[in-house]
Amino acid sequence: MSHKRSGLLPGLIIGLIAMLLGMAGVGAGILFAPLLPSIVYTFAHGIPYVVALAIVAGLLVGRAMTLVRPRARTLIPLAALYGAGASALGLIGGSAVQEASLPAAAFPAGARAASYPGLTLDTFMEALPRAIAIFRAPVELSWPLWASVAVSALLPLTLVARRVRRLRRADASVPARPTARKEPEPEYRAPFEPLQAAKPATAPPNLFSPPDRGEA
Repeated sequence: MSHKRSGLLPGLIIGLIAMLLGMAGVGAGILFAPLLPSIVYTFAHGIPYVVALAIVAGLLVGRAMTLVRPRARTLIPLAALYGAGASALGLIGGSAVQEASLPAAAFPAGARAASYPGLTLDTFMEALPRAIAIFRAPVELSWPLWASVAVSALLPLTLVARRVRRLRRADASVPARPTARKEPEPEYRAPFEPLQAAKPATAPPNLFSPPDRGEA
């Protein structure tokens, strides 16, 4: 099965693009959460909000990869990997950017100028290890993040697996087309040429037998 028919190469490209878009969406959701009503991101310690962002990212990756009509089973675990990456990287990046660009009101007077000069590459790289560390926290503290990553991986895995199974089953149910028998080409005859019967094959003469003189 070729890459074009299996949808492997288009699925890889579309999945990667969808993962980047999902990552950007999750990061933006974390970064701009304070602009929403507080009940949205503070209800139940913000767990439903984070899981909702993961669901959106997972659906984006899964639906995008099913559009290429995938038939390769390799795309099933890759879809889960793309979905998990969109959620995890979005949470890490959004948290790092949020910490690096915290408003000055969150710090004592003069503390921001000394330690938090605003969102720059240096402040982002400084906040990035702390954002990654939230996934290394004990399970009783980090389980909401791991649960959101699992949801974001499970959705595209399920969608792509169902699509692959349906297309492969449809391909197996189509009967193979019988090969057409090639008819022999008719013998060429010039116009008005009568059809002549084939001459019977004659045995070659025997050089050692006496000639037939018509004697009885």
